[in-house]
Amino acid sequence: MAKEVSSVSLKQFQLVGVQVAHSQKLLVNVVAVYRSPALSATEFQHNVNKYIRPAIASSTKPTVLLGDFNVDAQQTTVLYLTSLNT
Repeated sequence: MAKEVSSVSLKQFQLVGVQVAHSQKLLVNVVAVYRSPALSATEFQHNVNKYIRPAIASSTKPTVLLGDFNVDAQQTTVLYLTSLNT
């Protein structure tokens, strides 16, 4: 069973968070993120700090963060790594 708990839809950034339960014993949060390649590293960090970090910090359940971050591993900057290091 899954229940949507959060949703953000901006022009270049989308997020959906769900709580997933199995037999009402295991409850885990799953946060899916899409970052447009056109979104700057600074804006991405802002969105991480505004939407993702608070959701993870306020939960007592394990959280799985996944998605399409559109990060070129050969050109990854410290700013991106800092944004993703929660």
